[in-house]
Amino acid sequence: MNIVLLALTGVLVVLTAVVTWFAWQTVCESRKATAAIRKTVVESTKATEAVQRLLAVAKDTASSSTKSVAAAEQTVAAAEGLLTGRERQ
Repeated sequence: MNIVLLALTGVLVVLTAVVTWFAWQTVCESRKATAAIRKTVVESTKATEAVQRLLAVAKDTASSSTKSVAAAEQTVAAAEGLLTGRERQ
């Protein structure tokens, strides 16, 4: 009877060791995944900030472009007016 109890105890010790090893592997993989997620969040934040800066520049450029178009239209109108005035002379 003692041999059977010793054998069962040995089996339990081995199973406990196996479960502990798997748990340790899971913890290690979880830590790696967490680190990767943190790195992804940091990179995503940087990318978002870069996109926001680009959007601000695009808005400024659009505003400047609108002003440039208006100035160009005024220049064309003035040039046409001068040409029309010269043709009359």
